[in-house]
Amino acid sequence: TIALGYTGDSVLNSLSDILMMAIGFLFAARARTWISVAAIIVMEVGCALWVRDNLTLNIIIVDSELPALFQMLNKLINTSIDGIIVQDLGLFYILSTYFKGFKVHASTQLTTLIMLLLASYVKLP
Repeated sequence: TIALGYTGDSVLNSLSDILMMAIGFLFAARARTWISVAAIIVMEVGCALWVRDNLTLNIIIVDSELPALFQMLNKLINTSIDGIIVQDLGLFYILSTYFKGFKVHASTQLTTLIMLLLASYVKLP
């Protein structure tokens, strides 16, 4: 993921995600079910202890969702949430414009989408 204004290693993060998913798939395919479940529990508990509070917001589909979104964000602005991870470019804009108290992070899916949009735009005549 990347943070607003961050121009670091998003390609490296994307490649790392792919590699880790492949390793996880190979592990799950070869390990006994209870070992896979135990590994998931250990990783989730470890992340819960290590990572500070965050919120992941996916895609806003219809405009009627916006009032509830704004109401929720107004309640959360004064909480201990460390950052918000978003996948929606419009939501990224809303958060970075109207809710500057949050650290906004773009998910890998959002950065991939931006690259695909740019690539398709460049191909236009």
